[in-house]
Amino acid sequence: MNTKQIIIGVLVLVVMGAGSRTLKAQNDTLSEKLPLNEVAVAFYSGSAATPFKGGAADWNSKFNYAVGFGGDYTYWFNKHIGISAGVRLTYMSNTQESEEFSTVFEGTLPVAGIAGGNTGVRLRSITSTVSELRTMTFAEIPLRLSLTLNDIYANIGVSLATAITNYAAYSYAATDYVMTDLTDAGVVLPDVSVQLPDHRDGSSFQTEETSWPFHVMLAAEAGYKFRMDERNAISLGIYGRYTLTQSNSNGNNQPMTLANNCVNMPQPSTTALVEKIGYTEFGLRIAYHYGLGKKKVVPPQE
Repeated sequence: MNTKQIIIGVLVLVVMGAGSRTLKAQNDTLSEKLPLNEVAVAFYSGSAATPFKGGAADWNSKFNYAVGFGGDYTYWFNKHIGISAGVRLTYMSNTQESEEFSTVFEGTLPVAGIAGGNTGVRLRSITSTVSELRTMTFAEIPLRLSLTLNDIYANIGVSLATAITNYAAYSYAATDYVMTDLTDAGVVLPDVSVQLPDHRDGSSFQTEETSWPFHVMLAAEAGYKFRMDERNAISLGIYGRYTLTQSNSNGNNQPMTLANNCVNMPQPSTTALVEKIGYTEFGLRIAYHYGLGKKKVVPPQE
């Protein structure tokens, strides 16, 4: 074997060794372990509102509190993309307050100079404001796309939510009344101020008259996972929910009725003062995560 053959043989061995090391490095990269699937238990704390829309009044939404607990399961397709689903319970409270509004209603009243007792009248009321406090417990099923990069995470998707408890308390401000017509006599009057007793506040709980909302919501979360080890982590982030579907109110009742010489004012969201009810929520989320199963390995490509 001459010198030239020896040199060629050494070069072949060097190239084969380098190729083997390169292939092994490639295989190690391709064989990189994927993240564990995981379960998470989360606590939510923030603000929420169920804005009133439409109807015979303009409404201002005042955000109150929202607290909730939930559990999720996440399946990871690869290092960065997965899908999660779970359940959640939220207890929330908010207040809706109207601008000044006017309404017309009819009934019977004793009118001086008209024989036979009560006679039919038409009244117009002017109320400076009415407020309604609502507290509800929502059951929710979220389904989201999960994304992660270097322990920064984001979940975005939809959530189905419906109320399972429903309480409301309401109060009308002092109201001015004017008589505009004697309907039985067919007489149109100049506005005549009248003083009437009225029932201007009340509450309801779990009644069928109260709207029981159902929402399809856009749900999103983002934050950072602080890892304790391969399986355990605690995350801190922000979240938000916004309904894509407005629920219908039970707005079939008149805002005011006259009976027994007294004006009765029902819960605003059960009257024509409200047509639709929305949902908005945002706040902070803290969760504990636990990895399940064994590390999955991507098989090396040939």
